[in-house]
Amino acid sequence: MNVIEYREIWNAVHPLMLTKMQNITDILRPQLPLNLHVTTPSVEECCDEFKVAADIKSGDITVIALDFTLMDSDEADGVGIALNLTGYNALVLGGYAPYSYTKDVWTKDIEEVIARVNNLGAEGMVSYILDRLTNKTLTSELYEVGVTWGIPK
Repeated sequence: MNVIEYREIWNAVHPLMLTKMQNITDILRPQLPLNLHVTTPSVEECCDEFKVAADIKSGDITVIALDFTLMDSDEADGVGIALNLTGYNALVLGGYAPYSYTKDVWTKDIEEVIARVNNLGAEGMVSYILDRLTNKTLTSELYEVGVTWGIPK
């Protein structure tokens, strides 16, 4: 997709993505273990694909990065969205990616992109994120650098 079309869709959808991420972090914040905190969502337009990002941190260590990205396809003409969770040491923890691995993942329809963002349930995503905090690989990796929150390694 060309940059003009991408930016047009981004301009239409990123305020909604930011609001959705703020809702997620607002619900998540009081449910995190005491030594973890979540950062304020930020808009990042510095790379090939733009995103809204927030991090769950323990001090300066990022425990889980939350990246809500407007994906651009090099092979298809269109965009998709994904809220990817990446744990410490680049551990892939899943997330939300409508129509992932299907031909329908890519669209140029702004209303469809907006609907995909709207279909992401904040409470459901928070439950998913909290569950990922018990991932054995994640907790083991973090234990090695001194980050714990009462979950057995």
